[in-house]
Amino acid sequence: MSTHQVLVVDDSAGNRNLAIKMLKIIGISAVDAAANATECLAAVTARGYDCILMDISMPEVSGLDLCRLLRGMPGTANVRIVACTAHASPREAQAFLTSGFNDVLTKPFLIDDLKRAICSPVATTTPLSAQQPAIGANPELDR
Repeated sequence: MSTHQVLVVDDSAGNRNLAIKMLKIIGISAVDAAANATECLAAVTARGYDCILMDISMPEVSGLDLCRLLRGMPGTANVRIVACTAHASPREAQAFLTSGFNDVLTKPFLIDDLKRAICSPVATTTPLSAQQPAIGANPELDR
C-alpha cells in the first residue's frame, strides 16, 4: 500500500495530523496536507494523487464544492476522493456520493475503515462503530 499518494484536506490541524498518523500506520508514507481549497488546488496541480481525504465542513469553500470542482478538472476527474465528516446521516452520505465523492468516512473512524475507504473500488459509507475503540474520538478535533 505504500505506493499510494494521498492528500489530506482539512481546516483543522489536529484532524490533518491525526489522519496522517493513521495513514502511516497502514503503510502510506507519501502524504501531503492542505488546510483549505486553495492549498488543495495548488497541491493537485503540482502533484498527482491516488486519493484525497477531504473534510466536508471547511470555511470559504466546502468539501462538497471542492469535490465538484476537482471532478471537473483534467487530471483529477478520476482521483478517489473520500469525504470525512462528523455529520453524515444516510441521506447526507448519499448526497456526498452523488456529488462525486467515492466514499464517506464518519468521524471518528477506525483505521480499518480508513484503509477500506482508500483501497475499495466500491463506494460505501462507514457508520461509527460503537463496538470498537475509535482513533480520533475527540469531538474537539472535528469542526
